Amino acid sequence: MCWRVAVDQSESTLQRSSGYSFQRCRECSIEVGRQCLHFSSPHVALLHPSQPDSLALTKTIMRFNSKALASLSLQTNTKFDKEGIVWMKDKQDGLFKKGEAFVERFCRLKGNMLFYFKSKEFTNTDPLGVLIIERCTVELDTDDDNLHGFMLVYEGDENPVHFATRTEEQRDQWIQTLHIASYECLKMQLQSLREQLVSKTGHDPLDRMPQQDTCSTNPPDLSGEEPCVEICIAAKDLPNDRTGQPPNPFVMITTITPPQQTWTLNSHTEIIERSNDPQFLKTIGFGTNIKLKTRVKFTVYHVNERMTNTMSQLGYVMFDLKSLLAKPDKKLHLPLMSPDSSPAGQIQITAWVHDESILIEDNSRGSVSYGEKLQNRGLGNLKIMFFNPIKKTFRFDTNKARMQLFVQEVMAEFKWNYTLPLQLLKLFIEEERERINMLQDLGELPITLESQQQAWILAIAISTGLYTEAVDQLVCRAIPGEVTAESLFKASSIKADKEYEFVPINLHLQRMQLIDENTNTTCCYDCITHGSLAAFSQKFKSGGLLRILEDLRETRAPEGCHGKQSKLDRACHLLNCLASLKHAVHFRCSRLCRVAMQGTAAELKEAMEQLNLQVKELVKLCDNPIFNEASAQHMRARTEASNAAMALQMSSQNQLSATATSSNLLQAEPTAASNSDDAKGTDSNNWRWTGSNFVRSPTMEPWDMSCVNTEAATMCLMSLVDDLIQNKNNPMDIPKWLSEISPRVIELQKFIEILFKRANLSLTFLLLLENREHVPLLQTIKYRRDISFSHAVTVATAGFISKIYENLENAQFLEQLYKVGVLLHFEGLVSCHAEEMGIIEDMSVAVEDLASIKFKLTRKDEIQELQPSLQLTDFVKEGRYPDMNRHSVVVCIPLLSHMFDKLPSKLQSGHHINVSTSYFNVGINELATLAEKFGSTALQDDINKMGFKKMNDYFEAYSKACGDPDSDLSGTVAGRTTELIRQLQYNVLSKKSKNVDILHISSEITRKLNGVRFICCKSGKDRTSMSATLEQVQLLQREHNLAPHVFMQALDCFRSEGTRRENTLKNVGVRKYNFNSLQMLSIPRLYRAPRGTYGNT
Repeated sequence: MCWRVAVDQSESTLQRSSGYSFQRCRECSIEVGRQCLHFSSPHVALLHPSQPDSLALTKTIMRFNSKALASLSLQTNTKFDKEGIVWMKDKQDGLFKKGEAFVERFCRLKGNMLFYFKSKEFTNTDPLGVLIIERCTVELDTDDDNLHGFMLVYEGDENPVHFATRTEEQRDQWIQTLHIASYECLKMQLQSLREQLVSKTGHDPLDRMPQQDTCSTNPPDLSGEEPCVEICIAAKDLPNDRTGQPPNPFVMITTITPPQQTWTLNSHTEIIERSNDPQFLKTIGFGTNIKLKTRVKFTVYHVNERMTNTMSQLGYVMFDLKSLLAKPDKKLHLPLMSPDSSPAGQIQITAWVHDESILIEDNSRGSVSYGEKLQNRGLGNLKIMFFNPIKKTFRFDTNKARMQLFVQEVMAEFKWNYTLPLQLLKLFIEEERERINMLQDLGELPITLESQQQAWILAIAISTGLYTEAVDQLVCRAIPGEVTAESLFKASSIKADKEYEFVPINLHLQRMQLIDENTNTTCCYDCITHGSLAAFSQKFKSGGLLRILEDLRETRAPEGCHGKQSKLDRACHLLNCLASLKHAVHFRCSRLCRVAMQGTAAELKEAMEQLNLQVKELVKLCDNPIFNEASAQHMRARTEASNAAMALQMSSQNQLSATATSSNLLQAEPTAASNSDDAKGTDSNNWRWTGSNFVRSPTMEPWDMSCVNTEAATMCLMSLVDDLIQNKNNPMDIPKWLSEISPRVIELQKFIEILFKRANLSLTFLLLLENREHVPLLQTIKYRRDISFSHAVTVATAGFISKIYENLENAQFLEQLYKVGVLLHFEGLVSCHAEEMGIIEDMSVAVEDLASIKFKLTRKDEIQELQPSLQLTDFVKEGRYPDMNRHSVVVCIPLLSHMFDKLPSKLQSGHHINVSTSYFNVGINELATLAEKFGSTALQDDINKMGFKKMNDYFEAYSKACGDPDSDLSGTVAGRTTELIRQLQYNVLSKKSKNVDILHISSEITRKLNGVRFICCKSGKDRTSMSATLEQVQLLQREHNLAPHVFMQALDCFRSEGTRRENTLKNVGVRKYNFNSLQMLSIPRLYRAPRGTYGNT
């Protein structure tokens, strides 16, 4: 047995093959110099060689098992490399003893550990300490003439360890033994022997032991490539470990293709705990670079300690690919040989050939076309919108004999992750400029209001500058129609940076695809994983959006009988109703013109009656007190400002006239008269006589006059249509109808637009009045809300694209889109504690704001044109927190012509798809425990109640429009949507700690209602991965008969060997989930990461 302590600059731990490990301090990465372990302390100080002047002050901690080392040093039945009495120079502390002196000590060398005892005789007492013979040199010591000395000089240490012997022969023996004791020396000897064997045999017969992070590595050639051949591995009769327990098997797969001379790491399996007969779930793929003569080597290890990846070899087996593929059933049963050539069990290999050309030994087989063909299996049509896929494949047992599930896991990035925020920012800039124009159109206002008006314009201009800077930063990353080699996702490590604050965090498509190889059909389950929809760059010192908006609402006086709904809230609703009626009137006007050109008299009369009804409804809405009051206040403010301006002008004129002489006045009379006539001609509309003096008159007409003009235009149009219809004696003159009706229709539409603009202007004045004391706060809220909304729109678009592209053949789903819209289900795993409380508050508002967007499907002819686009509408944001400064957005989703033709006619005509959102949040980590015990989870409870209400409302609308979603099920109650809704309501209302059943039930309901699933935590990386993998296994069990005994193994396999480990690497550079052992105790059992897959990152 090798007892050397391995010290490697590339490793973060010091390991030895016995299973114990010596770990460096996590806060320090400086290399170890002098290594002396003192058994009097539970820890040992290792001095840093990089700072020789302060070695006594700078230390790092080396943890070790003192009892195990002491037991080793006292063994009598173990052969030591060298032992005997030597002199060691030691400090002499005492009343009469100062300085250093040689002391006789008994020493024993085992591997690279030199134990030394207190006395010169070997006793059963623990050793005084142990020196690690690494990164040091053995040199002669000539300082003492009476003794034959030598010393250990450690790197960076100015104080060597001095030894001496009585004879020169003993000294030489110790020096020679210590020279070859180090682990580095042993590695050099091994490398030399391997090179000699390679030179003689042409290949290296020894395999390389897995390095520290081998289990976390991926085959470099198969993360995005479809394999030509896949194999799955099972072992049998593996030997127990030294304690008599079943091993924790793990298989490394290496390959070599002649004339290559070195083995190449291909892949590895997952680790299965405590099994003599393991069935590995992860499949091993071989890419297009393999050949029939490729030799494959399986090396089976027993993982002694998963956290430190300490393992020992159980056995190995080698075969060539030809011998496997030549079998009719593509199966091989081979014996495993241990390192000492004794039997170590058996291994069974089963292969699947995806590319039959691999069976042809001709090197010219068409692997390129095959690769292109199989690329579609992972993402299919979605490869147009998602890219950089990472794929993992698995095979799971089911309840049915001899039937396995072939599962492929895919994780991909959204191609437009930077483009959509860029487009949205340009819309924000457009809205900000329009708001500035609207504020300027308010005209002259009293001084108090004018100062607020200017302050608001200045604040908007500053915001516009910030948005412009953000656009300039995003332009470099968002390249329309082009995908660079650079990843297009935003890593969680930069989530608080302001540079890309409008880009969502860690956005990925997570897909689980089940493949039926017999029928060549697939079944997909998608979800979108991402970081929280929150403005991390703005911090959370004052809380999140929900808290800030609630505080702002308290400052506004609520309208008497409308509860907490303020005047501005009602104004937003009225403005949207007016916009809706405006569009309805324009539609009726267009229809009237079409009927005048193509229809009959009866159809023309009917079209006119419908138009008249719409206009009446619009005029009635304009008679609302809020419109009348806002317009009247605006007129009074302008009149007051005009009077003040007139008074100031008259005062200045009086002062000038008082200084003029009467003679000059007489001479100026003709000129004054002519100037007065000119003034009347140029400004007569701006002045009116009140009976005592002239005052400036507002240029705009009164609000009620605008309404009267609209009604009058409608009556004129109706009268004209009646005249045309009543002229029955003459034959129908369609060109004449259209030529006479069109001018009147245009005039009516003009009055409607004037009315709508006047309404916007009046409500802008109302907005100025109501918020004149909160301008800075409103700008802060708007900017924070825009960041969260940008995240939400991008994430929602990615989810809807994944759904529509995979359901173009699903007629029921397409019908559902134009009847009830699409359901977006957001699952949060954030805790109601500290900063995460603000994150929940931001995300809650962002999800609600998504209800204001619409989706629209458009036709495109070229792949280069397949870029989603955003359009503004006339509708402002409504909901719990309306916002008159922001309008709703239409997201246009492009489809190629052959895809677009599959849509129903209503969707092809541009029908807008409504969005319903449902948000549930359950904290699962240690912060959630603190919130439940010492804080409050009231916010989480309110969010879940609101989420249930919205999901139930959508279910009722779905049932009414599309029928029962469970119509294809049998008479059993369990699993029906109505029963799941009842269970969800019960769980939402119950007070249960970390009630993750809320998440499980709501996700199942979403799948049944053809909704889109979104999973997030703070960064979308760790807790999100636990939830996404759990849902995958639950789907396999619920929908595809996954064997119950495989459930936990499949869950651990997804988490340890699936795509989510790659997600941690992409975000923080380490294939480990950011959990610690304490957190694992507080996390629900089904959400815990496997041992060895987590640690501080």
